[in-house]
Amino acid sequence: MKYKPGTVPPSALLLWCSSMTWTNKLKKAIGLYTDPTWFEAAKAGDVAVLEGFLKSGIRVNARDQWDDTALTWAAQNGRVEACRVLAKAGADLDASQYEGATALILAADRGHLETVRVLVEAGANLSLHHGKEDKPVLAFAARGGHRAVVDYLQEQGAGWR
Repeated sequence: MKYKPGTVPPSALLLWCSSMTWTNKLKKAIGLYTDPTWFEAAKAGDVAVLEGFLKSGIRVNARDQWDDTALTWAAQNGRVEACRVLAKAGADLDASQYEGATALILAADRGHLETVRVLVEAGANLSLHHGKEDKPVLAFAARGGHRAVVDYLQEQGAGWR
């Protein structure tokens, strides 16, 4: 059987797959693999590295093996400037990770008030519910005892339903 240029024969894929995790292998084979440094930079809030990746044309909404985006990693770690840069670059503010949490829910759950403000000001949807737990963002801020986050979200129009 002949293969078109740019395609990979199945036998080559099998050989290649033995050296990587299967999800990364598949993502690489179909052109969706993203350098893990992108996600690590978001977790650490390394804006210079993020901007370098953005200039190189990285897909801002790329997902890692846990279905997180750079924005969900930055938000849950309270990386305010990283969230600002990613939002400005067109990150999907309402993308959820594998458990169903958006960046806003993750930031609120951990009490990162400034991160919550950046996300809300950028246009994050206040009415989305957690996909797995079916609770609003206010519930996550409240269960963590983050009163300032609850107050801010209510001022911005977030509801309990």
